[in-house]
Amino acid sequence: MTPRPYQSRTLSDARGCFAAGKRAVLIVSPTGSGKTCIAAWIARGHVDKSPRNRVVWLAHRGELLDQAAGALHGVDLCVGLRGVNAYAAVQCCSIQALTRRREAPEGTLIIADEAHHLAEGNGWTDLTRTYLTAGARIVGLTATPARADDQALHGFDALVVAAQIGELQALGHLVPLRLKRPTSFLRPDRIAQKPVDAFYEHANARSTVVFAPHVKAAEQYVYEFRGLGVSCEMVTGKTPADKRARMLGHFNTGDIRVLVNVGVLTEGWDSPICSCIILARGCRSQALYMQMTGRALRPYAGKSDALLIDLRGVSWLLGRPDQDRDYSLEGKGIILRGASATERMCPVCGLPLGDAATCPECGRETEQVIPQATGEKLVDWDEQAHEAVKDQLKPNRAVLSLAGMMRKYGERRAINMFRGIFKRHPDARTVAQAHAFNHAKDGAIAPFAVDEMGDTTDGG
Repeated sequence: MTPRPYQSRTLSDARGCFAAGKRAVLIVSPTGSGKTCIAAWIARGHVDKSPRNRVVWLAHRGELLDQAAGALHGVDLCVGLRGVNAYAAVQCCSIQALTRRREAPEGTLIIADEAHHLAEGNGWTDLTRTYLTAGARIVGLTATPARADDQALHGFDALVVAAQIGELQALGHLVPLRLKRPTSFLRPDRIAQKPVDAFYEHANARSTVVFAPHVKAAEQYVYEFRGLGVSCEMVTGKTPADKRARMLGHFNTGDIRVLVNVGVLTEGWDSPICSCIILARGCRSQALYMQMTGRALRPYAGKSDALLIDLRGVSWLLGRPDQDRDYSLEGKGIILRGASATERMCPVCGLPLGDAATCPECGRETEQVIPQATGEKLVDWDEQAHEAVKDQLKPNRAVLSLAGMMRKYGERRAINMFRGIFKRHPDARTVAQAHAFNHAKDGAIAPFAVDEMGDTTDGG
């Protein structure tokens, strides 16, 4: 294997970080960019430096370990996996197995695949911390360097960005993306069209993955696809591993045209035949959004582009998946380039949510409701229109909070509550903007602006 130019640049930057004294380097590279190959070359270089050096490759899924072993064999390394070659210089290990057994092989370099999982407080961070304490270096691999709440990952002291999605599209390593969406960001119980209708209108000949908000909706979508003669299956977290593998295999061969899933096919799964993503759920996380949409970007014979059908209008909030993003080890882990981080607000009463899943003031219910299709026609992404709408959408935290409290409690009580939260009386401009916001037409700017700050009903 010969590194591509951006991969060689990444290798050089990562080695430079270690030479400067850094101990834990996070490599950020999009889906389809060859992260596994980059790490394999790093492992090869580390083993070549000394016969005492040992590499431990950590992953949380068997498929990822098999992919890693293949890449490591490709750079002529002997690999230990599932008890075979247990004394090889490179060992591919399941993170869950090591944390469960509370023992791990010796390692001077640790490669952590899908490193964003190291922030979930499930013992994985303890494992890498133990290796660091013993003197090992860490290389983390991820396309999305953020926790589930979009905050930056902890435990790394250097970050290397291998490439942006747009750069890889320009080089032909990923396919171009077309995007269809409604004319505004829709509220949680609405989607522009039924997935099956959108499929027939825009993606009839494409191998398609549908992301549903919950199992109840997924079952309905499968029923509707099958009712029109489309080969369709559903994958959830409760689908047995052997059945899931069988369905994914049939999708890869084209025998299954549509896969409807609930939070499963977001990472660690590659099927280049996939050329369409139907997003039938909400999403307020840049990391999750990029993981879901990235499933369709890999090139494949006869595949000229990928299609994203954004039925909720999530792209109004999070931008195009192939726009450049800035990455950080502090604050927000991923920010759309040129954008600012927004604070989550309750879409019912308007109070700040912080990191809470449920509003502490109004206790907003999270009942699973199948989103109703509005029948709205989907339109292509238009950069000028997108920027124009964004310019209208600048109510700040104070305006949004006051507007929400006025809707629930009336103006007098809302102003008193505002003083308690912001430690000041709202000025006339803030009050006027809050009134204007509440009188905006339903389905135009107001629902978008509120949901932009806190869409909490569907797990996204």
